[in-house]
Amino acid sequence: MRILLVDDDQDSRTYVGDFLRELGHEVMVCEDGAAALKSFQAGSFHLVISDIKMPKVSGIELLQKLSARPDRQDFDVVLFTGYGDINTAVEALRAGAYDYLLKPVNVEELAAVTERAAERQALRRENKVLNEQFEVVVKEATEETRHELSRLRQAYLKSVGLGDLGIFSEPMKKVVRQAQKLHADRSVPVLISGETGTGKELIARYIHY
Repeated sequence: MRILLVDDDQDSRTYVGDFLRELGHEVMVCEDGAAALKSFQAGSFHLVISDIKMPKVSGIELLQKLSARPDRQDFDVVLFTGYGDINTAVEALRAGAYDYLLKPVNVEELAAVTERAAERQALRRENKVLNEQFEVVVKEATEETRHELSRLRQAYLKSVGLGDLGIFSEPMKKVVRQAQKLHADRSVPVLISGETGTGKELIARYIHY
């Protein structure tokens, strides 16, 4: 994974960064939240690991700003702090943190949380691909169904003598619109009158079928 590590403590930043690199991750480090935001604008990351207590932009503020990004589903945020009070943990989780770790960082816990985050991101990417493939399949099936329905409709209309029915004049268009209303309400008796050749039988079929 590409990980953005944010910590104003240089020793902690070096220690955690080296450990994550040993696990095989690509790690970029920042010393505060403001620098982290700039780094995020320049490149994409799968995971952000940030201290909470930092000058200028705190870890909570960083999380809130990152959560407003349209690509929020493409990365997770883990926060850690040396102040192990439950209120801070609750605040971090409510703000949308994926997980919460205490300083000094336990490497086993850090390895576990990064592994879970990697699995979570992999599942998200797989789900995204499957959804895209599903949408393509559905679109293709819909188009195929639409063409088939159109073909069947034309074949059906032809079989009942309406396949070559063409309506061009405004008066006849008005008659057809009225016929559509009468077709929709079968409880209305219909009387069709007119001279021979004016299309009475076609209109009767149009209403019936």
